[in-house]
Amino acid sequence: MSRTSSAKSGAISIDQATAILGRKPKEGEACDCASGDDADDGEELDLLAIPMANDADGAETRTDGEDEVDEADQPEDDESEPAPLKPPKFWDAEAKKRFGELPRDVQEIIVAKEDERNTATARALQETAEKRKALDAEGSRLGQLMTGLDHLVPKAVAAFRHRWQNVDWNRMVSHHGGDHALKMRNQFEAEHNQVQQLHAAKNEARHLGFRNFIASEEAKLASLSPDLVHAKQGQSRKAALGKFLIELGVPAARIPYLTAHEAALAYDAMRWRNGQSTADTLVKAQAPAQARRTPAKPIAAAGPRSSTHARVGQLSKKRELSIEEAVELANLKGYK
Repeated sequence: MSRTSSAKSGAISIDQATAILGRKPKEGEACDCASGDDADDGEELDLLAIPMANDADGAETRTDGEDEVDEADQPEDDESEPAPLKPPKFWDAEAKKRFGELPRDVQEIIVAKEDERNTATARALQETAEKRKALDAEGSRLGQLMTGLDHLVPKAVAAFRHRWQNVDWNRMVSHHGGDHALKMRNQFEAEHNQVQQLHAAKNEARHLGFRNFIASEEAKLASLSPDLVHAKQGQSRKAALGKFLIELGVPAARIPYLTAHEAALAYDAMRWRNGQSTADTLVKAQAPAQARRTPAKPIAAAGPRSSTHARVGQLSKKRELSIEEAVELANLKGYK
């Protein structure tokens, strides 16, 4: 194949390609790829069509469009350990330190249980707040009703008595006739029924008010003294508290009307007194052993003790005690 025919066909021989690549054109001489017969044919030599020899180390030639991938740039799988769990927020420092030493599966169980407890506590507090809000609203309406009845019932009773207490029914029949007397008698009975209904409404309002009061104070006790509203032991503790107050001189009829704050204060006083009694028992049990090792101490001055006895005697002589006086008496007796 001639050079002219090879150029026209778009391919060259190996010898021609070697001559073109290996020979530098002389000064004033144009490259064969842009002159000569090829230039006459109006075609350019496409050097990209010439296959290049393999590298000396035997690496294969990359094809067009393929990108060289650097293995160092490949992302590695992230197999790092998960972040450590935080201990419960309200634990003390020592407990938090011990929490960090536990296995992770145990930590996860503790955190899950703490979350459940916090959720249950928040839900209970929310329900208690909503219940107290509803009870306060109901108590407000009952208070308004009671105020109205307290004002209306005495007036209605007074008006009824003023109208009918001096009526002589026999004389009315003789002076005004039986028909008139019967009409007045019917009016008397209607007004009497109205007064009775007002009394019944007032009693019912008082009953509802008492029930609302108890429910409202019970809701407050949930935060002030949870022991008194315990699901299993709450009733027995209330019974013990009532007995404690009666022994101190508080009227039994007054105990159901204790407010939540009064009940919590009295319950704390009862527990303190019981604790003092237990402590005194333990001290007395240990006294013989200590007496053998410790010399007798001088007896304290009788002044403060006499003052305490005088106050105890003063409170004990009262027929009725307030809650504050009952708690004071319990505290003074604890020092005896």
